[in-house]
Amino acid sequence: MSNSMTSEACTGAVGRLAQSACLGWTWLYHHLGTTLLAVLLANLLWTRYSSGLRQIPGPFLASFSNLWKLQAVWKQNMHRANIRVHEDYGPIVRIGPNHVSVTDPASMQIIYGVKNVWQKSAFYPLAEGVYKGKFLPTLFTTQSNEYHARLKRGAARAFSMDVVMGLEGYVDKCITVLLQRLRERGGKPLNPVIWMTYFAFDVLGEINFSKDLGFLEAGEDKDNIIAAVGGILVYVSLIGQIPFAHKLLLGNPLLAKFFSPALEKANLVLQFSQQQIDDRLRNPVPRRDILNQLLATHKADPEALTIEEIIAITTTNVIAGSDTTAVSLSSVLYHLCKYPSARAKLLEEIEHAQRDGLASNPITYAEAIKLPYLTAVINEAMRMHPATGFILERLVPVGGAVLHDVHLPAGTVVGVNAWALHRNRDIWGDDVHAFRPERWIEGEEDRAREMKRNLFSFGSGPRSCIGRNISVLEMWKVVFELYRNFDIDLASNGEWQVNGSWFTPQSNVEVTFTPKDA
Repeated sequence: MSNSMTSEACTGAVGRLAQSACLGWTWLYHHLGTTLLAVLLANLLWTRYSSGLRQIPGPFLASFSNLWKLQAVWKQNMHRANIRVHEDYGPIVRIGPNHVSVTDPASMQIIYGVKNVWQKSAFYPLAEGVYKGKFLPTLFTTQSNEYHARLKRGAARAFSMDVVMGLEGYVDKCITVLLQRLRERGGKPLNPVIWMTYFAFDVLGEINFSKDLGFLEAGEDKDNIIAAVGGILVYVSLIGQIPFAHKLLLGNPLLAKFFSPALEKANLVLQFSQQQIDDRLRNPVPRRDILNQLLATHKADPEALTIEEIIAITTTNVIAGSDTTAVSLSSVLYHLCKYPSARAKLLEEIEHAQRDGLASNPITYAEAIKLPYLTAVINEAMRMHPATGFILERLVPVGGAVLHDVHLPAGTVVGVNAWALHRNRDIWGDDVHAFRPERWIEGEEDRAREMKRNLFSFGSGPRSCIGRNISVLEMWKVVFELYRNFDIDLASNGEWQVNGSWFTPQSNVEVTFTPKDA
């Protein structure tokens, strides 16, 4: 046999082997792909039909995946999407494979009640900051009810209304700066949301640390802290729909810096809190701000409240308290511009209070809270535009629970979205989409009490917002002073844009503040 014939035979053999191997791999890939697809389909069908939630109506996508939630968050439209699914499907809706939303008072009392406190879901720890190389749980983020109860015992006195009212003069200081800065604008259009955010940040700086953070004075986002906090909130909003992904991203301390340089910026607030505590320990001051109250608890019993926990509490208070208060105040301004008859009634009450000596200058909280229409306006603004756009997630406890005659298995994520609850016609009447403060002061007292019970702006139950008293104090005072001193109008007749994710800040809106004595 010639060398050429041998070479041809070898080449043919190799070709046949290669062809055979290629066919083998093709067969393997085909069957492996088919198998994986079948497994995925079977898993989706199992989730859709075998779950304990299969009898609960809701969007088709939500029955087997988190895509419905992710889509709503991505479009910054969760607040409206949550309202719409309840209008389409009723008071109990499945919004994810293991995720249920409800809108009735009875369910709210069960989920957030005091007798059997349901644990928070895995959504909340995503908002924890990094301190000394580890994540720092707070009153807001911890899933442990026992740890939360211990923290709350240590912090409750510092956030009580009598302590907060003792700092009212420092809120007045911030109001004075706000009024001055608005006067300097000379009636030129400005974004009310950002200015209310500056105001809320400065108030929290004074009340927490006896420090002027200087946002109002500068008229800008100092060190881009507000923007950085906003970026973290966007991250939590999205990844919170698939919490397991957090461990691969910012939840991994080794990767956190690489994935998000903004995380370091967000930690500026934590670093600022730590610096204030270090300064206070070195140079004590007599002022009874929240930091001193917390340090007094620590001094009496270091185990009741550690320094790390004080850092966590004050940091969370500054971050969460600023956005929520700013959103609510902006809602007041916007809706009073859109409903001039309500604004006229508020102005009449303000003029009456001044004429009859019912309002100091500036007004005290004790005086402001006695003005019924002012109170109705703020309550209605919070009803129309809650500061949070998601359900406040809780886990069904061991043994399961029954809501709307449906048994929810243990571990089901369930909760109430304030936007959906605040559109419940059984509570608020058929005109739920209208801004009508009169609903709070007309009719039977029992109805008014029911509405107050179901105003979900600060949450409900043992894990409701601990900073509520601070927000209430500043809102009642500043709304009165703004309308006492300015004619407030929208710069254009368009509708604002609501960025509906975890928080619901507004944009695409400008307001003019024209001094009344101009």
